[in-house]
Amino acid sequence: MSKHSGTRYQLIFTILLVVYAGILVYFAYPKASENIKSLGIKEHFEQYIRERTTKEYETIPIFLYSINGQVMAEREIEIQSRDMLHLSLEALLTGPDEGDLQKGFISYIPKNTELVGVSEAGGTVFAEFSKEIINSRNPALAYNQIENTIRASVTCKDIYIIADGSIINR
Repeated sequence: MSKHSGTRYQLIFTILLVVYAGILVYFAYPKASENIKSLGIKEHFEQYIRERTTKEYETIPIFLYSINGQVMAEREIEIQSRDMLHLSLEALLTGPDEGDLQKGFISYIPKNTELVGVSEAGGTVFAEFSKEIINSRNPALAYNQIENTIRASVTCKDIYIIADGSIINR
């Protein structure tokens, strides 16, 4: 047997396989197409695509300060499968935007402060921040901003602000 005959058998086998697959698709496709339609796969896929391409935004209140005292500002935040509490505190930590600065609004939360974590259980919120929060030029006003932003997001009885692993006593 020459090496060309092995290649010839492979070619014949491939052709037969393709013809068999073609016949199978020709007769099975109408039935498979009906099954796919009855499962609603197309509708589920279209909804999935809509959800992935449609961004949802929420208006979030945050609290800043002006010459006249504390003021509420709003942020339009993209919801990214996170809860309102996280979104609110992250928006607060971004500080005043250009419009807020033009109105004379400021924040007493240091710019490099990060949200370590936040949780809510039984009406009590625990909000943990990086140690930079301690270095605020007016910690009491910074904590007040945090508390009011939290209360605007969720209903709670108690709020504990944690920095550098310790609860901040006020």
